[in-house]
Amino acid sequence: MAAGSSLHVTASALVVHPDSGRVLLRWHQRQQSWLLVGGHADPGERDPLVIAVREGQVETRLPDLAPWPDAEVRRGPEGGQRGQMSWRR
Repeated sequence: MAAGSSLHVTASALVVHPDSGRVLLRWHQRQQSWLLVGGHADPGERDPLVIAVREGQVETRLPDLAPWPDAEVRRGPEGGQRGQMSWRR
């Protein structure tokens, strides 16, 4: 990224009940539809996983959300070109 440019990061979370496998969606009033939870990074945040967990907790009021299978699953730049997903563990 060029010096002085800003980074705009958004993240979403798929919230799944561990026992039933049911997915939690949130009603989005402006778009008039059910959506995954998520949102924009706060100033200084760059990690999509941190953003997704925070937004999930804020929007659902569930304080015990946790990444699955674990917190080591992240989007990574290695091996991918712009616009492509590449996962690292």
